[in-house]
Order: sequence, then structure tokens, then C-alpha cells
Amino acid sequence: MNNLQKLLFKQVAKQKPFFFKKAFSNIFSWTELNQLLNNTPFINYSRFNVIGEEKKPIHEINEWQSDNTVIGPTQLSRYIKNNICFIQDCSRVNEKINKIAESLEYFSKQACDAHIFFSLKDSQEDTDGFGLHKDICNNFIIQVEGTTNFTVKDRFNIVLEPGDCVYVPLGVYHQAKSLEKRLSISFPMNPKHRVFQDRFWIDFLAFHL
Repeated sequence: MNNLQKLLFKQVAKQKPFFFKKAFSNIFSWTELNQLLNNTPFINYSRFNVIGEEKKPIHEINEWQSDNTVIGPTQLSRYIKNNICFIQDCSRVNEKINKIAESLEYFSKQACDAHIFFSLKDSQEDTDGFGLHKDICNNFIIQVEGTTNFTVKDRFNIVLEPGDCVYVPLGVYHQAKSLEKRLSISFPMNPKHRVFQDRFWIDFLAFHL
């Protein structure tokens, strides 16, 4: 965590909307997302979400499967082809995201998760996600790839580019509209949740094997 990022995390505690350009780099990638989507046990009906389309459970059970709520890769490919999707419970998908979540928890005093939002559409048609809405969580959002038109009602309207971040307190109306194929990470912080996730990062290289 560099000094700029530390200042941004501190700013979250003020509970006021803000944005900042080019504050983060290389926290996640399309390649990492591709690996997650192909990790079948990770993609279940509790974790994976489709915006604007009801998920229809299709059980693809085999003898080795430990979770009967997973989404098979063939069905998953149909969802991600034509929809904006997000995967929740992702604050430990890599060390950098885990560290950001840990820092936000420290400065906000609220439990933090990470939601991976993505759209594979290259056009602007039907890419406004939830529309104008407000959330029950405070949200710190980092644009990873692509561009998104982001509006915070009565505050600002900007185009988020890779590395940009925006903070939206709970109850504040906002809207995100993808302008092209895009990937972003939202870090929701719920003031009602006080139990933080274990942020210890296992590095097997540090052990004497």
C-alpha cells in the first residue's frame, strides 16, 4: 500500500463521495477472472450473480462433486456471454485484493467483501447494470479494465478508466454504465457487520519445507 492509497482509504472514513484517477494498478486481470470462472467449485449459485436475468439452477452433479449448487461451465458460458455479472465473496482471490479489503476494514471499522463485476459486451447497449440506485453498504470501487460511465447523483459524472477509483457511501444514489468490455472490483463495507474475515495470507514459500 503506497501513501496515495493510504490517504484514499483514510478518506473513506469521512463518508463522502469522491473519485481519484490512476490510483491502483495490476490488482486483478482478465486471466485471473478466466481462472476463477473455470474453477467450478468456486462458482456456485450463492457466489455468482447475473444482473437482469434469473438464474435457473441446472444441477450437473458428478460423483466427485462436493457442492451440488455449483454452476456447470457450459451453463456459465451462456450467462457471461450476454449479461453483466458479478461474483461476490471474492476478497481473498489474490493477495492484493485481500490487502485492499484489510486496509478498508482497518480505516472504516466495517467488514469488507469484494465483488468482481464484469461485462464482455463491446457495445453500450443494455450495459447500465442496476440503473440509478442506492446501496445498503458503503462502496469503494476500482476500475480494472475497460471504461465505465459513473454517476453519483448531484455530485459528479465521470468516466472511470483502468486504475481509477470511486467511493459511494450507503444511501447515495449512483449509476454505473459500461462503455465497453469492462472489469471492476467493488469493495462493499457493511456498518452492521463487525466480524472481519481472517486476512492472514499463506505463503508456502515462507515455510521451511
